[in-house]
Amino acid sequence: MSRAMASRIRPAFWWAAVVLLAVLAGVPATAGAQTEPGLLGNPAGLTAASGPGVGEVTLAWTPAANAATQSVWSVRADGTGSRWHNAAGDAATLAIDGLEAGQDYWFIVIANQPPATPGAMPRWSQWSNYILATALAAPPPPEPDTAAAIAAGGKHTCYLQPDGIVQCWGANGEC
Repeated sequence: MSRAMASRIRPAFWWAAVVLLAVLAGVPATAGAQTEPGLLGNPAGLTAASGPGVGEVTLAWTPAANAATQSVWSVRADGTGSRWHNAAGDAATLAIDGLEAGQDYWFIVIANQPPATPGAMPRWSQWSNYILATALAAPPPPEPDTAAAIAAGGKHTCYLQPDGIVQCWGANGEC
């Protein structure tokens, strides 16, 4: 290649390189302005307790970051009766009712985030750790001839034994 030809190529090459760098300098500013809602976290620290009502289990967990809903899956320990229960994205507890009283259930929590753009797939988190819990069962009724008095409320029942001891069951917070 001649020296005259090389001197004609260099200015054009440098000019193209400067224009390309200027264009690329503007790309990160516009790419960062996308409406992407961020990474979806995972629910964690799942715990369960029987009750407060008969056939209920109350779950608690640390909610997933950026979740629109938290979906709880329950299934009986024998593999039957599975179904989904939904909680708000920032929910940290959920009382699940309609369970078979006295039965063992497995639970997991999965977070969901709807797509930012129509037609896109929703995001699902990994699940929380699974946990086993027993749905609260009603205690057997007292023998009619041993109760001195019986009283019932919205979610509780109490009876007075002949020896003066009061026995109650149900939701402790609603007397």
